[in-house]
Amino acid sequence: EIFEDFLRFPQLRTALSELLAELADLRDISRFQKDTEASSLWKLVNRLREIDGYVNISFTDNGKRVQGESNVTYPKALGTIISSKKVPYTKGDTVADVTLRLLNAMNFTYQHTGTTKNGFYLASIGDFSLKGISYDSFGEFDAGSGSGWMITLNKIFIEYGASDFEVKNGDTIKWQYTCQLGADIGDPFYSGSSSSSSPVASGK
Repeated sequence: EIFEDFLRFPQLRTALSELLAELADLRDISRFQKDTEASSLWKLVNRLREIDGYVNISFTDNGKRVQGESNVTYPKALGTIISSKKVPYTKGDTVADVTLRLLNAMNFTYQHTGTTKNGFYLASIGDFSLKGISYDSFGEFDAGSGSGWMITLNKIFIEYGASDFEVKNGDTIKWQYTCQLGADIGDPFYSGSSSSSSPVASGK
């Protein structure tokens, strides 16, 4: 998909943006559309025109492991797994849509329940390397009974599924790994902190 190619090849976005500007100056645009060699390119151009903006997505594990937990696969926090990336979206895309777009572009595997439009829950991500170490899968219960992936959208914790939130231009989405149901990463719902200083998103 072209959106994923944008993420794989950053220079592609600049080159195609310049192409779009040149095409806008063409007087006989219909001739270009009918050109056999240009037909595939024209489809690409039309796809690019669907982009409504970009959001920023990252994945980090700074979860505080609980002493005495049994069956902990990863006893130490992994830190930054995916630094903030700019991801294109179209109108109607949800947090789940753009998240999978990023993971696909970076060749990560993942496990989830639900769909990007209903009941989405990200259970794990996998097939990535950090500092020379490969990780087949990293997700719920890998660092204790209260561990798993949580999300903030513009610094607000999402307490509903990622499929319940449509994105807008400039949104910042942070997937954060928790080991204590959110209490260790500042989720006010579980930590008991003030909702006025740490609000919680409530969905559509």
